[in-house]
Order: sequence, then structure tokens, then C-alpha cells
Amino acid sequence: MSKLFINERAFFYNKSYPITDEAGNEKYLIDEDTGMADFIAYVRDLEGETKVTIKREKIAFGPKYLVTLDNGNRFTITRAQGLLKQDLIAESDDDTLSFSGDLWKFNFQTLNKDREIVAAVRLDSHKGTDAYTLDIYDENYEKEMLGILIVVKNIIGLQRTSSMIIAST
Repeated sequence: MSKLFINERAFFYNKSYPITDEAGNEKYLIDEDTGMADFIAYVRDLEGETKVTIKREKIAFGPKYLVTLDNGNRFTITRAQGLLKQDLIAESDDDTLSFSGDLWKFNFQTLNKDREIVAAVRLDSHKGTDAYTLDIYDENYEKEMLGILIVVKNIIGLQRTSSMIIAST
């Protein structure tokens, strides 16, 4: 098992922030363009090589995200609307990831198609900073989890912005 940590300042557009390991060493850098119309994010290693690319597409029933890994693997993340709650589905050609816990409060586990826990995410917010901890139980899912975390953050940001617009009208 390994841990990754992400600390970001809340409410900043065109964000760039590091991902550190358990020793506090920078491992990756996230670059996000969080505009309302378009969204794209990159996770790069310390040499500047792109490891994960996340792009949001607009579709009729909400956003769809395409996550591309440096090994060529791709998966999509979409929202599944249920009667009582909203959930996410992360699908690729060879795996489907599901979630348990509270996805929308960043306290969740990610399970692979065999229902094995591959990672967990926790959030600690304080004084304008969001600090995320990723517990990676299966190293093969490290980059996927970075993509999933960025997508969930973007969806929540869109919901907050939409709520503020509706409240101000």
C-alpha cells in the first residue's frame, strides 16, 4: 500500500498543485483549467511527462469525462442517475470501477470489477485548503485514482457554481 497527498487552495481557477508521497516528496503535478465552458487537466511527473489527461465533454444528461493514461488505456466517467442518489460509473474496455462510501464528501473506496478495494480517498478541509489523502492498495490503479479524484472535484465544483447561479437569480 502507498499513500499520496494532494493539498490545494480552494476556489482558484487555472490551478497547479503538487501530489506528494508519504515522505513528503513531490511525485506528480496537477495542472487544471477549470473554466465553466471547458475543462481539461493533466497529471505530470517531475520530468514534465503527461501521465494522465482528463477532458470533460458535454452531453445531454450531464458531463462525461474521458481519462487517458500514458500507457494508452482510456476510461470514461459518467454520472448514473438513480431514484435516491447520484452515482458515478468509471468504465474502460477491460474494467469497471465502482464506489462505496460518500463520493460527494470525498470519503469513499474504489472497487474493481472483482469487487476488490483498490483505493480509498479522504478529505480534510480547513482554512481555504482542501487536503486529500489517497490510500492506494493496488499500485496498478494509482493513475486511475488521480483521474477519478480530479473528475469528482470538477463535478462538485460545477454543482456549487450552478447552485450559486440559481440562488442569485
